[in-house]
Amino acid sequence: SAATNALKAILLDCVKPAVESEEALLRHKGHIESIIRTIGTGLDNPFNQAIRHVILTIAVCFEIGNDRLTYLLGPLLKKLNERKESHNFHNDKEVEYATGCAIKSLGPEFVLKNIPIRDGPESINLDRSWLLPVLKEKITNSNLKYFATEILEMATFFRKKSRDLSAAKDIAGSHTYELLCNQFWALLPSFCNNPKDIKDNFKALARVLGNVLKDNPEFRLSVMQALRKLVACASDKEEDS
Repeated sequence: SAATNALKAILLDCVKPAVESEEALLRHKGHIESIIRTIGTGLDNPFNQAIRHVILTIAVCFEIGNDRLTYLLGPLLKKLNERKESHNFHNDKEVEYATGCAIKSLGPEFVLKNIPIRDGPESINLDRSWLLPVLKEKITNSNLKYFATEILEMATFFRKKSRDLSAAKDIAGSHTYELLCNQFWALLPSFCNNPKDIKDNFKALARVLGNVLKDNPEFRLSVMQALRKLVACASDKEEDS
């Protein structure tokens, strides 16, 4: 709509330059907070006929976001997910698109902190598994350390849960958790799209990947794809230098 396009232009042409430095943000902080929080109020009305346009505008907020705006965009992402999980919600594709913008601009750490898949030491929210294909598609310029700690820990938890359920003859439950484990491992190649911390953290991850190649054939494809991406990334950097 015309209103959505106008808001998008304001966010890209006015708000984006105002958040690119700490100095500019401090100068315009009150106005920026007011704009983003006001856009978020569009999610409050469960019968809002313009909800699709509201979500697409929120996607632009995530698109222009950076670490200086996480205190504003975190609550906005939580609110968007709460709306997605509400009764009779029909704009899943728009939410997935907006969440993808958040992953690309602010990283998987930001998204999984605000929409956690694991909601307790021994429990997960299966309704949030929709995040996994979005993460796989959108992760770039992320941190290998986050994969090596948080993502691998969840994959290990799912694998153990799958085996426990298999031993208890719960075949369907075991298969669900095995699938989740595989989906988390399938995120590894995405984490190898130009990772920011390859020099600092690849060595520790390499030991884990070496053991996986030796002992876990079911994850070898993901590991080999990841290593190919890292080699390509290193080659590109050598050419640029």
